[in-house]
Amino acid sequence: MKISIIIPTYNRAHIIVETLNSVSNQTIKDWECIIIDDYSTDDTDTTVGEYLSQYPDLAFRYMKNERSKGAQGARNTGVDRAQGEFVMFLDSDDLLLPFCIEERLRIVEEHKGYDYYCFTTYALMPDGSVKSKYKLCSPDSDDIERFLKFQNPWHTMGCIITKDAVNTVGYWDEKFARSQDSEFYLRLVLQKNLRGYKACHLSYDSLFRSSYSQASVSRSSVLSNAIQDTYYTYLNKVRKQLNDLGLWAKYKESYVYFSFYIYSRFLMPKGKMEDRFFNIYVDLMDEIDVPAYKKEIYRLYFKHRGSKAVMNSRILRLFFKSIPKIFILPSSREMLW
Repeated sequence: MKISIIIPTYNRAHIIVETLNSVSNQTIKDWECIIIDDYSTDDTDTTVGEYLSQYPDLAFRYMKNERSKGAQGARNTGVDRAQGEFVMFLDSDDLLLPFCIEERLRIVEEHKGYDYYCFTTYALMPDGSVKSKYKLCSPDSDDIERFLKFQNPWHTMGCIITKDAVNTVGYWDEKFARSQDSEFYLRLVLQKNLRGYKACHLSYDSLFRSSYSQASVSRSSVLSNAIQDTYYTYLNKVRKQLNDLGLWAKYKESYVYFSFYIYSRFLMPKGKMEDRFFNIYVDLMDEIDVPAYKKEIYRLYFKHRGSKAVMNSRILRLFFKSIPKIFILPSSREMLW
């Protein structure tokens, strides 16, 4: 059994060697590592080439795109070339602990028959400390609800997936400018015919950097129009998926949270709210009669259209913090109706 580790990279010559070292230092060699350079303009190709020449016996493969495809396109290229039974998506500044692959394959052997396996990842802070940020919770936690509430239960590299399951899910959506990870994994957990195992009892086996200032494959300079297009597509896509799967009644309140979070976190800071988005929220307000939700959307919509004062960071923070107050726990939800 082998895992194909897929690493998309863009202008990471200064840091990718640390990531490659963490792969090289695995306690077992049942892996291949496919590095997809998304048309970097720095010395990534030279840096990676020199590194790979030092380890000719290790299963590294490097290829450079002839044009930029973004992180999703690079990952899809890696999937097409993967020869392992499982694939794992690693960013070019992530780190695997030495036992990561061995422990994950041990779990697969002990719990056979699943299509994907999820593990705990911690954040590597700028001061060198580690911090828990993604929590698998209990094996019975509702992962669909958690993804809808942007409480992702695992990090991008926290999951290994059979290549067949990736084909079933439909690869990464290359049109998405943001939230690609959430979108991909939400599609994964929405697949009724795919089963996942969550290794909640294990400690963390990998680290992601909590912040960085250099360029990444996700391209922080993506135009706001592309970001708005992404979230418009996301809102409609998820609702259609829930309807098609007969899950709308069960998750419609989580979807309200999902839409509210997108509005407050991503859409409102990008400029004036377009009518196409407002129509989505009006439709939700007609179907889900939550007075607090109606009040907030209308108030912020008209303030946003009529005054730039709403862009004040303090107001944004207050609005963002109001989400858990509006969408409270089910035990006291009757207070909203």
